[in-house]
Amino acid sequence: ATPPVTFTAPVATPKSAKAAAPAPRTHTVKQGDIPATIARQHGVKLEALLAANPHLDPKRMKIGQTVNLPAP
Repeated sequence: ATPPVTFTAPVATPKSAKAAAPAPRTHTVKQGDIPATIARQHGVKLEALLAANPHLDPKRMKIGQTVNLPAP
């Protein structure tokens, strides 16, 4: 009698969440920038941009300031 043949499928190895973490996206404020134009320029919703920058005061933005960009 021959032993039964078994088939095994290759097992996918889960990727580490740390290895696939995207780099954070930012925008450096230039003269004339306001949150709405920054959001439009980067293809994100204004509400999402403001949520990603809770301490951002649109009236006190300074040239050279870094603004966090949410995922599109």
